[in-house]
Amino acid sequence: MKFYLLAIITLCFVTTGLNSPADAQNSLIHGLTHHELKSSKGLLADLAKNIETSPQSAEAYLERGNLYLQSGETEKALADYNQAIQLNPNYAEAYSNRGSLYSELGETEKALADLNQALQLNPNHTEAYSIRGLLYGKSGQIEKALTDLNQAIQINPNYALAHNNRGFLYYQSGQIEKALADLNRAIELNPGYISAYNNRGFIYHKLGQIEKALADSSQIIKLNPNYAEAYSNRGLLHRKLGQTEKALVNYSQAIELDPDHVVAYNGRSILYYQSGQIEKALADLNQAIQLDPQFAVSYLNRGFLYKKLENIPKCQKDWEKAASLFRHQGNIQMYQKMRQILQQL
Repeated sequence: MKFYLLAIITLCFVTTGLNSPADAQNSLIHGLTHHELKSSKGLLADLAKNIETSPQSAEAYLERGNLYLQSGETEKALADYNQAIQLNPNYAEAYSNRGSLYSELGETEKALADLNQALQLNPNHTEAYSIRGLLYGKSGQIEKALTDLNQAIQINPNYALAHNNRGFLYYQSGQIEKALADLNRAIELNPGYISAYNNRGFIYHKLGQIEKALADSSQIIKLNPNYAEAYSNRGLLHRKLGQTEKALVNYSQAIELDPDHVVAYNGRSILYYQSGQIEKALADLNQAIQLDPQFAVSYLNRGFLYKKLENIPKCQKDWEKAASLFRHQGNIQMYQKMRQILQQL
């Protein structure tokens, strides 16, 4: 009996790389380590003093907004970007950064308006081109997206973010060789670029080059040992290689770092299931469903467990829930597979 999880786990490999709005941002958006947070607090205190003595300094508000954003305080960051723009309505950098933040928040129209304004004020603003390009790509406007990213790279051929984002777009349009070339270039330009490693690792995974994907996941962990998603991805890759113990260690590490990591609970539940530890598998899936009741795969997998336990009513209930979620979430292929499975029950 198999768990129907691999396709969905693959998507999760994407969500922290190819599909995450954070990929469209500059380096300020990445999370901070404990040491960096302490340093950031000191910088914030210094900037507060600067703003107190120079309340008309748009640059000070922009810099503080960047620090707030870096530490995850998006509301404070937005307030500071708004103030910077109010003080200097011609401040292209402030519009670009606010547009970047709106992109991260999923407010696409506001993001595009700010990025358009930034480019009107500064037609050579590479960050604005790169972020706008990714937004166009996510809305299916591939030609516009590539135009923006080509422009960013023409202005600055050594701009790693633009190569990363263009690599994402090439992947979306099925141009795998070009995607890998751009991601390789992004990593060459910035050897610490986690998103580029993640995106390249995802493509290697899709191509069946598991060892290469594993190397990229390991590099991410070397760069950021507290990145739960990388451990979850590496757990999947070890599982595909039949390395059960290593997979279990990585899934468990992901959960230790992020106790809300639904995908890692699902991945670990498969290992428990395959080793006959049904109670542990069921506990992981119950936890996954409690954390995210909208994640259809958890119900699908738990249904198989209930079938193994010969609890057909609970199995049917879970599979019907999974089918309903897949349908409402637009995953028609999985919805149709669920209907077939239910008919065979």
